[in-house]
Amino acid sequence: MQTTIVPAQRALEFGIYRDGDNNLDLSQNQVLRQAIDVSAKDPGIGFAVEDTTSGGGGALHTNDYTIADGQIGDAHAGAAHDMASEANLARFVSKAHETQ
Repeated sequence: MQTTIVPAQRALEFGIYRDGDNNLDLSQNQVLRQAIDVSAKDPGIGFAVEDTTSGGGGALHTNDYTIADGQIGDAHAGAAHDMASEANLARFVSKAHETQ
């Protein structure tokens, strides 16, 4: 008997493209909490997140991660991305589509 593992497909995959280094941090954090809660209640819904922030006064950096099944996964932190760049946004949309 051979077993084949097939990655789970989400019915809906949303992208959250967040420039969190501004005066909207508090309200944007609520959106991330809602994404965690929604994905915990419905396993068919997931989120791809790109968040550029100073993280409470630290150096500007970008966090990339997924939210699925109420959990944050596949987290990476790296150099700050230019969130106003059309090329960066296009890359994010393409990546978010691939995670679906």
